[in-house]
Amino acid sequence: MKSKTIKVDNIQVEVFWKKIKNINLRIKSPAGNVVVSAPVGVSDYTIIELIRAKYQWICEKQSLLQREVAENKTKKNTDAEIFFKGCKYPVEVRYNAGKDSLNFHDDGKIIVQSKNVLSVSELENLVNGWYRYHLKLKIPELLKSWLPVIGVELNEWRIRRMKTRWGSCNIVKRRIWLNLDLAKLPPECLEYVVVHELVHLHERKHNARFWGLVEAFLPDWRESRKKLREWEVAM
Repeated sequence: MKSKTIKVDNIQVEVFWKKIKNINLRIKSPAGNVVVSAPVGVSDYTIIELIRAKYQWICEKQSLLQREVAENKTKKNTDAEIFFKGCKYPVEVRYNAGKDSLNFHDDGKIIVQSKNVLSVSELENLVNGWYRYHLKLKIPELLKSWLPVIGVELNEWRIRRMKTRWGSCNIVKRRIWLNLDLAKLPPECLEYVVVHELVHLHERKHNARFWGLVEAFLPDWRESRKKLREWEVAM
């Protein structure tokens, strides 16, 4: 996948060329980074003209995000919400002398325990640690089920934040990476990404053989991929 950074007037734009049909423009929170995903072959000129056409909207969106960040720094996170396994949950922060923690509550809330008022970044770090914990429980279960079915061996798997991919596979080292944000998605999306990356150990490219194998192992993969793309736009 080709990528580069383009500066249009005073706006810095991260551009990623992918095997997609349409150009997607996103303003990512909290920093207001401008990210463009474009079909392979789209020129720099086309990207620049798009940014200039959307210049006012981009500036307004970035200003809004900056205000939200400034306001959130003074809040106690009592109105926060997070996604987990495809659902949105309200977050309630309770302050006490104990160790910082995050757990489900019987009434459907996620309860954060902290001895200090948490900043936005501190709450985000706590939530990401919680996501990582749950993925480390679920991924080994999926690998145990799918490795013998797909008929491959895996030396290692890891979790990390990725900007443009849900997963990746190093065929030589027989290692896969999985995006931390998969914890936010419905479980079938995580399963699809695991199967997708394991199939790459049979076939490196996204060719007819690759998709034929995915189809054979996971017949409803198209629906899961559709959900992934919907989340990619929303996040």
